[in-house]
Amino acid sequence: MANERAFANQKREMQLQRLQKLARGLLLATATVLTFATVGLLAADQLYRPDTFVIKQLKIRGAFNHITTEQVREALAEEDLGNFFSVDLLARGITSNWYALHGQSGFGQCVGHG
Repeated sequence: MANERAFANQKREMQLQRLQKLARGLLLATATVLTFATVGLLAADQLYRPDTFVIKQLKIRGAFNHITTEQVREALAEEDLGNFFSVDLLARGITSNWYALHGQSGFGQCVGHG
């Protein structure tokens, strides 16, 4: 009887240890995910602030096939562009032939790269 009781206590101890390990692992995983989410949100907040990475000068080179230089100036002169990460040239009507053909946007496919 004493052996059975000792064995049962030992079994409960092992189960409790496994449960504690599992709980520590889940807590660590949750803390890691929350930490990365917080750091990511803080980084995104810093990048999208209007005073970070301000566009002070915009140079557009190349031939204009479907838009005039004056149309580009008008679209850009209406208000501040924003910063490097928040500027939306497509919303301002500045697109290229490449975008019209492929229906995709991306870095380097603005006016003059058509």
